[in-house]
Parts: sequence; structure tokens; C-alpha cells
Amino acid sequence: MQDKLYSMFTDEVSVDEIWQLVTDVDHWNQWDFNIEYSSMEGNFSVGKSIAIKSRLFPQSGIAVFDSDECQKSIVYLLVFPLSDFFISYFYKEVENGVKITVTLAIQGILSPFWYLIYGRNIAKNFPEDIKIMIDETKSRKHKKIFINRFTE
Repeated sequence: MQDKLYSMFTDEVSVDEIWQLVTDVDHWNQWDFNIEYSSMEGNFSVGKSIAIKSRLFPQSGIAVFDSDECQKSIVYLLVFPLSDFFISYFYKEVENGVKITVTLAIQGILSPFWYLIYGRNIAKNFPEDIKIMIDETKSRKHKKIFINRFTE
């Protein structure tokens, strides 16, 4: 099955700022309206399970399949019967900003079926998901500036 890919550029946040947001799993539901709850025991790292309840799919958990803090990339694994979903996020510092790329890859014999049931909606929401990440990162950045000014 062909991968679904979406990219967006922003000059409003840094890679490090957005990385702090997306690796703070316990607070995803505070900024992503598609997530009812999320939690992770310990530090964000490969192999860790994330307990999550999403409005988009029935899975009660996902796993961090791959993560590279230096390259600022994350791959999440969702396991469905006879198929696996890999959702990859790449945050790259480019001239004058950040390029954010998200990809959905589905493998397995039932991948066309699961794409129709869930994958299509996941991929359709990529532009909005990235915009929400950027907006929340900007909001946190402005709150931090305000708090710093207030406490000085």
C-alpha cells in the first residue's frame, strides 16, 4: 500500500520547542482534541508503550517504534489484526524555519481494509494535526515569555 505523506513549513516555532510538546505524552489530550487521554510510564524512548484513547481509532495503545532525538524524528506503531500502521513524524530545521513531515505507512495483508476503516481518516487529519502542534507550541512559548516577565 502506498504511503500517505504530508509536509508543512513554519517559521513560528523551533524544532526543540515542538519536540518538547510531542514528547510530553501525558499532556497530549490537553492540546489534541482527537485524544481523550494519553500516558506513558517513564521517559520517552523506543519500545515504550503509550496508553491512549483516540477518537479516530479503537486502539487503546500505541508504541514508540523508533525515535531519534538528534534527528528529531518519531515513529509510532499501531497494531491491527494482520496489519501494522507506522505513523512517522520528522521535524527538520531548515533555512528560516522548521519543516514538519508526517507519513502513514500500512503493512500487512489487511492493510487496504484497515486503510479504508481508519487510515484514510488519520491521513486526512495530518494538516490539522500539524497546525494544532504548531499553535500549541506557540501558545506555550508565549505563556513562558509572559511568566518570565511576570516573575522578573
